[in-house]
Order: sequence, then C-alpha cells, then structure tokens
Amino acid sequence: MWYNPFMAYSIDFRKKVLSYCERTGSITEASHVFQISRNTIYGWLKLKEKTGELNHQV
Repeated sequence: MWYNPFMAYSIDFRKKVLSYCERTGSITEASHVFQISRNTIYGWLKLKEKTGELNHQV
C-alpha cells in the first residue's frame, strides 16, 4: 500500500484499523500491518473519543 497525502482513509478502513488495535492491544503492530503511522492511529482514537465518530475531517 502506498501513501498519497491527498487521499483520506475511508471510514471502513479506520474502523478496521481501530478494531485490530482493540483485539491485539498494540497500536505499533497495527501501524506495521496496515502500513500507516502510529500518529495517524492516535489521531483517529482521539477523534473517536472526542466526537464518538470517525468521520473525515474537513
């Protein structure tokens, strides 16, 4: 998977990543498996905690 800085991740992908984190208890492992940064995952966790959703930020 390659990274395009202009492409937002789908909500389904975000849910899949966070579900993986919950099952394994490891954000680092999820970042390796899905080839995204830990900061991205932490941002999604913060967004979900703050808003209750994983919608794209505009």
